Amino acid sequence: MLQSEWIIDSPLSLFPYCYFPAPEVLDINRPGALYNFNMFAYLDGDFLLKIARFIREGGKPSELPEKGWRPDLAKRGAIRTVFDGRYKLNRYFSLQEHHTPRSMEELDE
Repeated sequence: MLQSEWIIDSPLSLFPYCYFPAPEVLDINRPGALYNFNMFAYLDGDFLLKIARFIREGGKPSELPEKGWRPDLAKRGAIRTVFDGRYKLNRYFSLQEHHTPRSMEELDE
């Protein structure tokens, strides 16, 4: 079986649901969706500005480790979203503080 045939014909493939969605099959695999997003480029804008300024002013990328600059992982840049077809719950949090709430009330803390 060719790889392209597997993508389309495999029972594990989501291809038919992504490219030919029908309302009755949107939740065929799960009753909701989880969106998980982490990207270092969005975690600490100040960190990226330092790097961009350094390179723009003639600094060599190979010299960056010597600068000792580190992104501030305490900033909220990670995103988790749960969508059940009707409601969305979005959480923005720091990679240093995942805070896994066990109830809706705990989300407000």
